[in-house]
Amino acid sequence: FIFFLIYTLVAFNTGDALWFIATTSVSPPVQIVIYDEGERIVYQPGDPEFIRLAPLVERAISRLNNNALIGIGLSDVTLDDYANLYTVMEVHYVEPIKFGTAFRTDNPTRLLFPLTGRHAGIGLFFRGNGEEWFYGALRMADPLPLYNALDDLGYVRE
Repeated sequence: FIFFLIYTLVAFNTGDALWFIATTSVSPPVQIVIYDEGERIVYQPGDPEFIRLAPLVERAISRLNNNALIGIGLSDVTLDDYANLYTVMEVHYVEPIKFGTAFRTDNPTRLLFPLTGRHAGIGLFFRGNGEEWFYGALRMADPLPLYNALDDLGYVRE
């Protein structure tokens, strides 16, 4: 009975009856945008940078180092600083990403990876949908391949 109760509570909380399988379901991104100290660079499918980054993003977000959301959010000041002072990467999707976690991650269609500035260089990324960013960050288990590719493309991280 206790096992059933725990399973039911987690399934209800995550909105996923198969939460215990812990697989992330993600479609290919439709756009990758780098904000580099005020400059906006857009990569589309077919661009060499997009082809290099897209599978690394998928691999990085498929394995998380979280047992709950990390209790930080993105204020308007931080978002303005990301767009104008620091370097961040936004990845946009058509289909919502379903993270295989035992906690609720909502239905994000875009992700934000800080590369310099606040919350940068420690494997954190944020989830959003439309114009809204959700509270709480996720941590990649192995961000180095993604970070190294971004370094190679000239986006130096802290």
